[in-house]
Amino acid sequence: MSSVRQQPSVTVLDRSARDSRSICPLVVIGSGNVGGELLQLLDDRRPGSVSLLGLANSRTMLWNELGLSLDGIRQQLAESDQASCLDELASRLLDQGPQGVIVDLTASREVADRHAGWIQAGLDVVTANKWAAAGEAQGYQALLGAEEAGVGRYRHATTVGAGLPLLDSLQRLRSAGESIVSVSGLFSGTLSYLMQGLQSGRGLAKSLWAAHEQGLTEPDPRLDLSGLDVARKLVITARAAGFELSLEDVRIESLVPPSLIDCDLSTFFAQGSEPLDSHWAGIQSKAEAGIPRYVGQVDNQGQASVGIQWLPTAHPFVGVGATDNIFEIRSDSYRDTPLIIRGPGAGSRVTAVQVLADIHSLI
Repeated sequence: MSSVRQQPSVTVLDRSARDSRSICPLVVIGSGNVGGELLQLLDDRRPGSVSLLGLANSRTMLWNELGLSLDGIRQQLAESDQASCLDELASRLLDQGPQGVIVDLTASREVADRHAGWIQAGLDVVTANKWAAAGEAQGYQALLGAEEAGVGRYRHATTVGAGLPLLDSLQRLRSAGESIVSVSGLFSGTLSYLMQGLQSGRGLAKSLWAAHEQGLTEPDPRLDLSGLDVARKLVITARAAGFELSLEDVRIESLVPPSLIDCDLSTFFAQGSEPLDSHWAGIQSKAEAGIPRYVGQVDNQGQASVGIQWLPTAHPFVGVGATDNIFEIRSDSYRDTPLIIRGPGAGSRVTAVQVLADIHSLI
């Protein structure tokens, strides 16, 4: 993406000028797996209340204030001669009036750094990018302040659980005066898939390669295996629960063998099988009795961790589907019998569906 970090110089828009009957102008940043699925949904469902005006990736962009043709749009983007410039796209969107929505489907910190400025300027932001909501505490507070003081709104439900109603449930409980005691669960559909494979006797490497082929992992699967992705989701969840937590506060158990941490990606794929399986054998040799699950947990005392837990067969985290997430919320009213949220936690399609739902929640 463009390295320019200045926010566009614009007059802040007045939300009262929004007309609920008008068409919502939309810009999508990111044309990868989730972005591609969202474009397909927009093409298939052709929602009459939304008009896609801009599309960008890290190299090129498209813009048409009358609306982009969705026919072969990813190919159009690949062939575009317009260099990607996020500030220009934001300025053009702001020129369309007070109802614009920017959708960030990247994994870029640089794009996430712009969220607060876009909201302050009057744009709504919908995102599956975890960096803004899981970043440094100061940046997260700036994001909240932008939404409170500005006229733009922020939707990031798909940063955790592919859009399962975890963050919304926590916010609703808090708005009702509930005090959240703890949240725990399986935050990664990818790691749920790997744990199911290990439970059935399939090795870690074979399970990982199968998950990667199905598009269930990050492009670099070490982001999943390292526990970093789960830790970021845990931070986002903790903040939604009202806990003060930063990434450095989370104890993380990595499943990446030391010999594969710093190698390039091609070496990881070419030589990773034996180290992965040996590393897991070492973990298993020290295991307690039970079935492995990769669990994230945080409580109101600031205790936060992600890692392998060996659970009894009857535990609710054991019976989930191969790529499911499951979350357990304990609060004043749900202390002894926790609130359980469960459903698909991985996959571009389900994430894109929930992104589209977030967009429509703003219209």
